[in-house]
Amino acid sequence: MLTLIAAIDEQNTLGADNDLIWNLPDDMKHFVRSTKGHAVIMGRKTFDSINAKPLPKRHNVVITRKEGYSAEGISVVHSMEEAIELVKEDDQPFIVGGAQIYKLAMPYASRLEITHIHHTFGGGDAYFPEIDRNEWEVVNEEYHAKDERHAQDFTITRYERKK
Repeated sequence: MLTLIAAIDEQNTLGADNDLIWNLPDDMKHFVRSTKGHAVIMGRKTFDSINAKPLPKRHNVVITRKEGYSAEGISVVHSMEEAIELVKEDDQPFIVGGAQIYKLAMPYASRLEITHIHHTFGGGDAYFPEIDRNEWEVVNEEYHAKDERHAQDFTITRYERKK
């Protein structure tokens, strides 16, 4: 079951300048808890944005067009199909970004784990694809109010592809 996991604002913004534009510790905990022990598939720019170091306790798969690209602790592939084939033994691999990779993976996904941040940040340059409500149904929602550690309200929403 391929899952896309992302945090987006009200304009589907993922980030700017190859970085997140918010700090939500509980969302980050959700990301770690969800992905730990599973394969995570990402684009090279996303891998670079995490200081070109693999996420611990996960099989890190990086998709790149660069021939000969390598880095310690990761598997390198050159297509979404190759990435999916590589992680087929994992019962729940995750797509973790960026924008191009989410777009490529959307047709293969059966689940979305989306943190909807109830705010518009502006200035973003990377966007999550539109979620077609005719194809996806909400199966779980968990609301988090803003507090001293979280400047914005957010809702973690699980979608499953309609049969």
